[in-house]
Amino acid sequence: MGGHIMTLARFEAKKAVKEIFRRQGLKVAHIEASEITKAANTYLLEHPELIDQAAERFRSDPVFMKIAQQHERQLKK
Repeated sequence: MGGHIMTLARFEAKKAVKEIFRRQGLKVAHIEASEITKAANTYLLEHPELIDQAAERFRSDPVFMKIAQQHERQLKK
């Protein structure tokens, strides 16, 4: 489940970074995806609580719980 949690945390970091860029008056569509990813990775390092929030979401959200259970079953095969 760790990979899923990091994917979700990184997704949230990207959303936050895009919002910061928008507030700065930048058009996100004009920013290279690699630059957004770099900024999101830095943001995630500065906001490790996003990882905790993602883990909690996986524990409490039925959709994410189902994904995690399916992943666990696939690993056991």
